[in-house]
Amino acid sequence: INNSSQIVGNSHVPYVGWQATKWENGVLTVLGTLGTGYESTAYSINDTGQIAGTSNRNGAFLPAAFLWADGQMEELGGREGYAVNNTADVAGVAIVLGHSHAVRWRNGIALDLGTIDGNGNSYALGINDAGDIVGRSNVAGEQHAFFWHDGQMQDLGTLGGETSEANDINELGQVVGMSYTASSQQGAFLWDNTGMNPLPGLGRDTHAWAINENGQIVGKSIPNNDAKNHAVIWENGEILDLNQLIPLGSGFHLFEATDINDAGEIVGI
Repeated sequence: INNSSQIVGNSHVPYVGWQATKWENGVLTVLGTLGTGYESTAYSINDTGQIAGTSNRNGAFLPAAFLWADGQMEELGGREGYAVNNTADVAGVAIVLGHSHAVRWRNGIALDLGTIDGNGNSYALGINDAGDIVGRSNVAGEQHAFFWHDGQMQDLGTLGGETSEANDINELGQVVGMSYTASSQQGAFLWDNTGMNPLPGLGRDTHAWAINENGQIVGKSIPNNDAKNHAVIWENGEILDLNQLIPLGSGFHLFEATDINDAGEIVGI
């Protein structure tokens, strides 16, 4: 969701498949695919309405990243376009020498960000307007959250476990994501100039997906007395189960919050 309350994702088109869509003022617009492709997904929208995602193309099974603007879907190459900033830089994934590598597309040109240790795979998942990029990368056979700035990829470490990933970054350089803990649980984190700091959960596995410019963070967490994920928001270090905000007996359950804009509007499932 962007700051104009435009929302992107995908929706099932009958007799065709799942295709990238945009919701605006209650109206759903199908964005289509690259060429004669049949399926696509939109992952991110910036404040000017440009959209990043992935699409099959011309009947090919393997997808390509795209940037959609003004009704036109431009193929970027690679595999996935996960995030777009307000200068139309796209962060995502391309195949480099048989490995998935984090990449940044700028003016249609891809820059390979490499990996932390020079081996294996990496994935770019978030980007801010300064061009700072976050994601996850191979480190000695494991995946660690990274922060990329001016050609340097920094290992953000973990919360005591072996694996972590960074999902989003705001203009202050605050990063959110998930890390396994020493007890093998998933823990949400906020990374800033003090390092990787755990966020409180509802009891068990917890994951942070997005952060806005006010430092509000959204994600999911599993309470001790439930087997289901619950959509949550963190404000000033405190966690709130968003299911507490919907009427009892409504029949709805909010499983996870996937994004939040600067007005505090939240999207999820």
